[in-house]
Amino acid sequence: MFDNIGGKIKVFSVIFFIVGIIGSIIGGIIMLVLSGVIGLLLLIGGPISILIITLFAFGFGHLVENSEIQKTNTLTIVKQLKALEAKLATEPQQQPAPAPVRPVHTAPAPVRPVQTAPAKQYGMTPDNTKEPTYLFAVQMYQQRSYDIALNAFLKIRGYKDADKYIEELQR
Repeated sequence: MFDNIGGKIKVFSVIFFIVGIIGSIIGGIIMLVLSGVIGLLLLIGGPISILIITLFAFGFGHLVENSEIQKTNTLTIVKQLKALEAKLATEPQQQPAPAPVRPVHTAPAPVRPVQTAPAKQYGMTPDNTKEPTYLFAVQMYQQRSYDIALNAFLKIRGYKDADKYIEELQR
């Protein structure tokens, strides 16, 4: 009796709609003949009110039906998760893979000679006594002073995206 209650509510609402429409039309015609105005109101208002009531009843039946579907799907997922949890509990724990080691360069990359004028302008001396900054290297790259930019990026290799600039400049 209580199985598939959402579907039964929907069927009942459709039956109620058909019977209600037929009943209000027949009742409206009878009342129209007997009293006139009341029959006209019943003939127009009856089907509209039956339609509104039926829409709410059908919508409720649809909600109940979808709720049952969600319940079934949730129970299936819970069963699958419990089975997976049991399987993982019986398997031996694997050690996490070691972090990848960054390759060590055996020979330093060749350093191109630094041009003196832009180097002094941005705070880097020609003999490279002052360490270049990332901002300095990017500024040199943007100003198309590629030799200075490459030299600066090689000194700060591994910082932010300096390696990307180095690869591009060495092409």
